[in-house]
Amino acid sequence: MTIDDTIDAVRKGKSLKDILKHDYYTTDPETYVQELIPKASDTKYPIAVLDENDKLLGIIVRVSVLSGLI
Repeated sequence: MTIDDTIDAVRKGKSLKDILKHDYYTTDPETYVQELIPKASDTKYPIAVLDENDKLLGIIVRVSVLSGLI
């Protein structure tokens, strides 16, 4: 969910539950940046970094992955 999605939802009177995205990309801490490039270029949402128990460790934003190409 982007900030634009949130603003749009508030204007339309929608709840957070109505707009949450459930099909997002995930990765683990051992994944190389090169492996994330296809995922990052395919979505405008951050990639969730999860441990072996599916605990959220952090997020990786698109610009961080794609800036690795420079």
